Amino acid sequence: MKFSLRMFMMLLAVLMVGALPPQFSVKAQEGTTLLRVVHASPDAPAVDIYLNGEAALRDVPFFTATGYIELPAGSYTAAIVPAGASLADAVLTADVTLMAGKTYTAAAAGALAELKLLAFEDNLAPTAEGEARVAVYHLSPDAPAVDVKLADGTPLLTNLPFSFVGTLDVPAATYDLIVTPTGSDAVVLNLAGTMLEAGNLYSVFATDFVSNLTAKIEVTNLTQAAATPDEPMPAPMPEPTAEPMPEQPAVPALPASVRVVHASPDAPAVDVYVNGNLTLSNVPFFTVSDYLEVPAGTYRIQVTPAGAAPDAAVIDANVEVLPGRAYTIAATGFVANIGASIFDDNLSPTNDARLTVYHVAPDAGPVDVKLADGTPLIRNLDFLEYATLEVPPGTYSVNVTPAGSDAILTGLTDATLESGVFYGVFAFLTPGALALDVVPVRVSEGVAAQPDPTPPPVAIPIPAPEPTPVPPVRLPDTATGSTVPMGGLVATALLLIVAGGAALAVRRRR
Repeated sequence: MKFSLRMFMMLLAVLMVGALPPQFSVKAQEGTTLLRVVHASPDAPAVDIYLNGEAALRDVPFFTATGYIELPAGSYTAAIVPAGASLADAVLTADVTLMAGKTYTAAAAGALAELKLLAFEDNLAPTAEGEARVAVYHLSPDAPAVDVKLADGTPLLTNLPFSFVGTLDVPAATYDLIVTPTGSDAVVLNLAGTMLEAGNLYSVFATDFVSNLTAKIEVTNLTQAAATPDEPMPAPMPEPTAEPMPEQPAVPALPASVRVVHASPDAPAVDVYVNGNLTLSNVPFFTVSDYLEVPAGTYRIQVTPAGAAPDAAVIDANVEVLPGRAYTIAATGFVANIGASIFDDNLSPTNDARLTVYHVAPDAGPVDVKLADGTPLIRNLDFLEYATLEVPPGTYSVNVTPAGSDAILTGLTDATLESGVFYGVFAFLTPGALALDVVPVRVSEGVAAQPDPTPPPVAIPIPAPEPTPVPPVRLPDTATGSTVPMGGLVATALLLIVAGGAALAVRRRR
């Protein structure tokens, strides 16, 4: 589709400035979307960017970030071309679907030899009173996963890999921020004296190769109406200084949201001990708990055959749940190689229906998820991987097939997906066949009270809507020769502790 001349001229007016003003405000109108473009490939020359075959941005150097531009929602073909070359010389072409009411950052990232186009969905919802929002984009192609911390070592975002973004809301103040490799205290970026004002989004782009790692900060006001090219822009935010504030408010300790799943098809029931206390007993396959909030922290989890004491544990692990995060923790695999897998969930509010498919069926092999007419939604989802889609509310029929095949293993017929609901779809093994279990959670009413978005860093690969399957974190098992499952799981036990020993209501869906 072609967008209107007015929108095209707005895009040109803003994009061709080069290094744009660091602060302005935005608001999408009905039927439109907001798009920001970033050149973050450190060894790439200046480039031209084409949308639907027309030059929208010329001679863009590294590092350039535009402001948010309002465009009609729809599908676009984006092409990246060496500056001055023709469209036929494009080094990267991708189809981009921009949904109405959504906000995106599109980044040309990676080394030139492995250039890719990344799309991130941004959160421009107003912050709570007195708070600022920080979004950290890891765009340094050879840098390891990093942690973002306060200068005293307090973690804010952990394990942020290349091509991912992490977001959190904090009280407005001046902070001493540092960036370190994950699990290390070596400082690779020092952002001392970073002033965060209430009602602003601070987009922190970690760019360039690791030998010259640099942070660029763009500021977006979340409280005002959309600015147009002929309106004056707000004054730029002062550059961070090296002088820390005498007093720095602590970031509030947020709970974690956790649910648990027993998905080991041949495992017997088990008991779960937390910090030496029996908190859950006789948990069967296939059980899914509700989400409940638990204090962030590290817990010792011991799993035993039902009726056994903790010293007979076959799984003995320390499990950390981080503040402001949502998790599904599952006992997975056959009993001979049972383990616990942790999946990061997105419980942020949405106007669409959010669908996450968890492949927890051992021996099922990789699968595709398709609409009934064969349109692929998720490709090549393997055991212990998961993938998330957001779709308009409606009624859908979907099938699960072996990857690359049309043979239907299982599916859902005329499934109604509602706005503001997160659907966890678990592909698990019954005694001989693949089955699906659908667990709805309404997120538009604040089921998860953590900042938006809830999940850890997530990048949306282009083209949409096929997400890249994501492997979960496999929790350590310190025992050997395990013969029983993780069973009731870590998080259910934690929830019981928080509830003061009250029994956790669980649902068994078959």
